[in-house]
Amino acid sequence: MDSKYGNTLDYNTESENRSAGFGGPNKNNKEKMPIRRKKGPKLDGTTLMSEKGFRKVLCEAQKLKFATPNKDQKDQDKVTEENLNTLIKFYQAWAHDLCPKMKFHDFIQKVEVLCTERRILAHINDLKDEFKKEISSKENNM
Repeated sequence: MDSKYGNTLDYNTESENRSAGFGGPNKNNKEKMPIRRKKGPKLDGTTLMSEKGFRKVLCEAQKLKFATPNKDQKDQDKVTEENLNTLIKFYQAWAHDLCPKMKFHDFIQKVEVLCTERRILAHINDLKDEFKKEISSKENNM
């Protein structure tokens, strides 16, 4: 297409070139490889039954220190609130250890759903029995 100003651009080929990549033709004519992202640990029944799961909660929860309320009602409310905050922070830290990318609210919902499975309920009951035996053996040794 010659004109009095020289060769003009063929807009059809130019748009094809631009769609091949950013700003120009794809020189290698290779398709772009999809970016693979690292997947974080999944929250499932096996994760909850692992050493990082419910067993860790039982072991680490024994180390928690709770304040005892006084006789004054205002102090009782304040101490109760502090104790609840301590417990929630403990569970948030545990949730972050298991699934760092998952939000705490989503973690709680997922655990509630997973805890309806029979194998997890059986595992929880086994942990409770172990814990009761440990406590009774410690009391007998005192």
